[in-house]
Amino acid sequence: MKSFYFQPNGSPNFENWIVVLLLSGLVYYYLSNRATSTEITYMDFVNQYLSKNVVKMITITEDKSNDMFKYKAIVET
Repeated sequence: MKSFYFQPNGSPNFENWIVVLLLSGLVYYYLSNRATSTEITYMDFVNQYLSKNVVKMITITEDKSNDMFKYKAIVET
């Protein structure tokens, strides 16, 4: 494993360090920018969002990863 980060003469292997740092940055960016989602009922949606007029946009998309529901709504507030 030491040969991955350092060359045989002891100097750092910068190409591999850059790859490790880039991958770490991408993982951090992905984990820190994931949108959290919650599932609510239609009546909760009407009472908490529509009646208070806080919905900016509703996007309907096809959900191919779920066998139970064919479509999902993404609500932007």
